[in-house]
Amino acid sequence: MRYLRMLSNSVIAAGLASGFLTALVLQLNPSISIDPATLLPLAFIFGVAYGSNLTVAFYSLIVLRQILEVEVLSPGWLSVRLLSWLCTIAAGGAAALMWLNLRGFGDVLDQVTRDRMFIGASSVTAAAVIFLGLGLSHLGRRGGRISAAILSTTMVASVAAPIIARGPARQPLMPPAVPAVNESAASTSGPNVRMLMLDGASLEMILSSVAAGRLPNIGRIIDKGAVLHLATLRPTQAEPVWSAIATGRYPMYNGVRSAVVYRALGGTPIQLLPDYCFTQALVTFGFLTEQPQTPNDLLARPIWNILSDRGASVGVIGWPLTQPAPAINGFVVSDAFHRLPDTELSLDRTNALWPPDLLAEALTALQTPADPDPVTLVTAMGAPEPVNDYDVRSDRAPIVADRVHLQLLNALGSPAPRLRFGFPASTPSAIDSCAMRIRPRLAMCPRPSVKSSAGC
Repeated sequence: MRYLRMLSNSVIAAGLASGFLTALVLQLNPSISIDPATLLPLAFIFGVAYGSNLTVAFYSLIVLRQILEVEVLSPGWLSVRLLSWLCTIAAGGAAALMWLNLRGFGDVLDQVTRDRMFIGASSVTAAAVIFLGLGLSHLGRRGGRISAAILSTTMVASVAAPIIARGPARQPLMPPAVPAVNESAASTSGPNVRMLMLDGASLEMILSSVAAGRLPNIGRIIDKGAVLHLATLRPTQAEPVWSAIATGRYPMYNGVRSAVVYRALGGTPIQLLPDYCFTQALVTFGFLTEQPQTPNDLLARPIWNILSDRGASVGVIGWPLTQPAPAINGFVVSDAFHRLPDTELSLDRTNALWPPDLLAEALTALQTPADPDPVTLVTAMGAPEPVNDYDVRSDRAPIVADRVHLQLLNALGSPAPRLRFGFPASTPSAIDSCAMRIRPRLAMCPRPSVKSSAGC
C-alpha cells in the first residue's frame, strides 16, 4: 500500500506538470479559444504523453530517496511533505520553459502576448517558490491541514493563473489592403530585378567557400556589395521565415507561424509548439497530426502579389509556401513542383504551376541540360561536410531541386522584357553560376533552419 501512495503522489505531480505545458501552448497560440472542446484534447494529449513519463520519473526519485535514506518513507495519498518537493521540481521546470520560450519566440509575438506570457511565467515562478518554502518547512515532519490547503490552492492557482492571464482568444490584426493599379498604368520598361534565395547557407559557410574559391561569382558580389549579419525568427523553418521576408511582416501578423498546423485529436489547429521539451515527439508518435500550410493561410500579401497589382511582370521559382501556385501577373513554379510524380507531370496542367498551362513549357525546359549542372558541380568539387543532421552525400534531393530550379530559371526567366522581377530559390552551388549576371548591391543574411542555416 505504501508504494501505491507513492504512485498517487507521482501521478498528481505529473498531472501538474502536464497542466503547465497545456497553459504554455495556449500562451503561444493566442487565437485558440479557451473552452472544453479545446482544453480537454490538449490536456489529454499532454497528460498521456508527458504525464506518464513524468510519473515514472517522479516515482523513480521517490524510490531512490527510499534507497538512500535510513528512515522508511510512508507517505499519505496526498502527502504535503512529498508533494511540495515534487511540485517544486514541476513548477521550477515549467517556469524555466516559459521564460525560455518567451525569450525564443519574443520576436514573433505581439506585445500583448509577450506581456501576458510574462505574467504567466512570473506566476509559475512564484508558485515554485511557495512549493519550495513548503518543502523546507516540512523537513522531518508531516504536514497539517493548513499546509495541505496552501499546497492544494497553489497547485490549482499555478495552472489557472497563466491561462487567465492569457485571456480570451484574439485574432491577429488584418493588414491594410494595397490598392490595385491597372496594368496599363504601370511602366513596362526599366531594369530587371532578381532576388536569389540561398536556403541552407549561413554567412560563415558562404564566406569560407568564397575564400576557398568555391563561389567565385558570389565572391565578386560580396567584394562590390554589402554583407550584413541579421537575426533570425523562430521557429527556424523555411515557411514562416521566408513568408516573413515575402510579406515584410512578422509571423504573428502574416498568419504563418510554422511550417504546418498541428491538431490534437482533430481539434483546434495549433501553430506553435513549445521549444525545449521535445514536443516534436508528439508528432512522431502520433499524438498530434500535421496539416501543411498553404498560400491561402497568408493574411498579408506577398511581394509578388503587390507587384502584380502594380502592373509588374513577376516570376517566382521554388519559394516556400507557394503550393498551390498563386495567380499573379507572370508565372509561379511552386516549391512542390520538383517533387511531382510522373503521373501528374503527364497531365495537361497542374496546380504546382501558374498559369496552369505552363506545364508543357516547363517540361521542355527540363529537357535542356542545366549549365552548369549543380549535381555535376557538387560531384566535381566534392560534397561539403555534413551540417547538423543533413548530409548531401546521403540525400541529393536539394541538389536535384537546384538543377530543376536553374533549368526553369534559364527558360522562363528570359528574355528580359518578359520578366521585371524574379524570385528563384536555390543553394549557393547552383546560384553561383548565375550570380555573375546580377549587378545591384546584394545583402546576404543568414537564417538558421531546422537542418542547417540559410542566407537570403
